[in-house]
This record gives sequence, structure tokens and C-alpha cells, in this order.
Amino acid sequence: MDMDRKSLGLLTLTPVQSKKLIAEAVAIHPAVRRAMEEGTIVIGLGTTNAYIAARLLGREVPELKFCAGIIRNGELDLIPNEDRMPPFILRKGRELQAELTDILAEFGHEDVLIKGGNAVDTEGIVGVLMASREGGTIGRVLGLIKARGANLIMPIGLEKLIPSVSEAARYLGQDRIGISTGEKAGLMPVVGAEVISELQALKLLAGVKAVMVASGGWGESQGSVTLSVTGQPPLVERAIQWAQYVKGRRSGRPV
Repeated sequence: MDMDRKSLGLLTLTPVQSKKLIAEAVAIHPAVRRAMEEGTIVIGLGTTNAYIAARLLGREVPELKFCAGIIRNGELDLIPNEDRMPPFILRKGRELQAELTDILAEFGHEDVLIKGGNAVDTEGIVGVLMASREGGTIGRVLGLIKARGANLIMPIGLEKLIPSVSEAARYLGQDRIGISTGEKAGLMPVVGAEVISELQALKLLAGVKAVMVASGGWGESQGSVTLSVTGQPPLVERAIQWAQYVKGRRSGRPV
């Protein structure tokens, strides 16, 4: 890398800021843009996906209603079925009221499933916790998505980075766990999905290379990630502008 012709920047994002940044990137992803014009998009439940849905629909989506499993109060927990919203289904950019199974039966290779996760490792393998005995959404749809070659986009913040998803999966399973402080769960490793973390988000939004250099924080900054960004000076400046936007320090999206 020739640092004489490149610039180096540094930024820190809280988990919520990361979710907002990832949502902006998913919204401009080529497969998502194409499906918004001529295909089908299914947005599965998840707090990060709530921001994505809000970005694509142009209205607020309540996080705690748009999720099934959640980690809160220091425990694995579930949102009751009666308090959950259904997944969003968009066909050619318009919201569609339909059964998920019916929509997935028609899925083709240019359609998009946006599914969140609970863990990701440096190999790009995503882990999805399953508190449902039937495997939840990922258990129902993964085979179909893989068989048809549809686009599986998994937005996930680096606060969820773990050493190995494959190793973690060996130690989980509802009937194998004897004692738990919260819900018992299995873990589905997902290989070959397109992961959109802060690193990919900054590449899509600003054209920079991002590297995670630190994590953690205090108070409201707990769970934060600190990223180094490298690229041509205008691109690094754009990355910083995006960080300022999701922090609420800039009124409009960078152009």
C-alpha cells in the first residue's frame, strides 16, 4: 500500500450506529436494488433488519416487534408470537401481504432473502441461534435458498464476532443443554451467505477498505467497534461523513 497516495481514517460505531450503517449499505446493494425494481425481497425478523426494512419502506419499524429471539436483560429471550410483526415481503418495491411459504416457493436466483444472525467469524460463517424446535426461519428456508441459488444477504455487526461458528455449534442444542439462565438454543452455521458487516458496508457506501482494530466501550458505547479505513482521501472523507450521519451529527446522507 502506497500511503503517499492514500489516506488513513479512524472511526468508532456503537451497535445501533452500526445497524444504521449496515442498513444504508444493504439498501444500495446491487442485488437488492435489482430486486426492488423487478424481483422479490423477503426481510426476515431481526433488530438490524428492522433498520433495513425502515430504509427500504421509508417508515419506522419498531425493533422489538420486528424480532423473534433477542438477547436482553443479560439473557437469551423470546418475543411472544402475539407481539411479533411478520416478515416484510416486497415485490418490485411494493409491500405484499402473503404467506412466506408461498413466496419462497416462487423464489428464483435473482430474488433476495435478508436474514440476520447472532454470530459471525473471520471465515464469513454466520451463526443463527434457534430457540424454535423446528429450527425457525433459517431451518425452513436455507435448503431452498441454497438449492435455487437465490441471494442470501446476512447483515450482522462486528459486535457479534466470535472465533469460530463451526466450533460454537458443537456446544449448542436445546436438548443437549442441561441448565441455562435463559432460553435454550441450537446454532445453525450458514456458509456462503453474503455477509454485510461494517466492513462491507463501508466498502459499498464509500469505496474504502475497513479493518476492525478495537472493540468495546463504556456506558452507552459498550459493544462498539473501532475501524481503520483506507483509501483515496475523498473516499476516506466520505466514510467519515457516513459515520457522522449514522451518529446523528450530519443532517443528510453523503452524496
